[in-house]
Amino acid sequence: MEDHTRCSDTDDPLDSFKLPKGKGGVSILWPSKWSSKIKKLKDGNERVIAVNITATNDICLINAYMPTHTTNSQHEYMECLDIISDIIQKYENTHKIVLAGDLNGTLQTSRANKHDKILRQFTGDVNLTTGVEIENTHTFFHHAGNSSSQIDYILVQDKNLVAEYTIEDKSSANTSAHTIVKMEITCQMTNTRYSSKKNNKAKFKMLWEQIDKESYNNAIQQDINLIEQEKDVNIQLKVLMETLNKAGKRSVPTKLLQTKGPKWKASPEVLIILKSCREIYKKWQDIGKPKEHHLAIELRNEKKKLRSKQRAEHAIDRQTFYQQIMDNPNTQLFYRLICYS
Repeated sequence: MEDHTRCSDTDDPLDSFKLPKGKGGVSILWPSKWSSKIKKLKDGNERVIAVNITATNDICLINAYMPTHTTNSQHEYMECLDIISDIIQKYENTHKIVLAGDLNGTLQTSRANKHDKILRQFTGDVNLTTGVEIENTHTFFHHAGNSSSQIDYILVQDKNLVAEYTIEDKSSANTSAHTIVKMEITCQMTNTRYSSKKNNKAKFKMLWEQIDKESYNNAIQQDINLIEQEKDVNIQLKVLMETLNKAGKRSVPTKLLQTKGPKWKASPEVLIILKSCREIYKKWQDIGKPKEHHLAIELRNEKKKLRSKQRAEHAIDRQTFYQQIMDNPNTQLFYRLICYS
């Protein structure tokens, strides 16, 4: 799983002996195979996060944990709504907007505290709705049973985006004061797959002694303002790492150490035998893989031919390499000889 997470107490002053922090946060989680389709956004604050999702309809998903209703809490509440409004204005022309989370205010007209009035005004101004008619089903239940209300929502601007909206019944297995709110939307991700991180990238060595210092400094200076403008230390660190990485790629020459894929590359003749082995095995598998069947015998013979061909090619490669050492001995070939051994 991958995630985009911030905690509501990230910016609170806290003595070191009280660490770790992590109270009342917001988090968006997704399977790792979706990562190529999801981009974490720097927008928001410790209560508001967002990601952009590439799909048949591109989505800007905003997750919010709005301030709890207390005396004078409307100021912080309106500040969070201003941040959400900025994100909506930034992406609504290119993405479908989805706002989800604990909004600590209700759209139901049966209640009208400060947060409720502000929330209803805000959703009307930015054209956010649940997309479908929902009953007055409560999503929050006070642990002591003192109260319950509907304050958790998934809101959209485009009603056609909503295929289904569900508020789950409160389960005895759910220890949270909130119940589950789900929305199924009418778009899909395509071509998502797990990326194999093993042996799929070429390896390079950065030649720092040949760095172009002027180019390196200029590349860093371009992003310094972005770092200084950020208040979140975690985001500052992330931007700094990205900046240094980008500057290094621009200014430091590299040397190829290892190409991607396995070290041994099959010859055209070996590839033909490999293909034949796969085809025979598939036919043998389709009939239940009987041990004494002629396909089993044919597969054994084909594998024997494959191993023989591989050994012959390895022997030729080895002899060629040894001849290179004899003709032109050098340090690089010596280290390769150690690897062979």
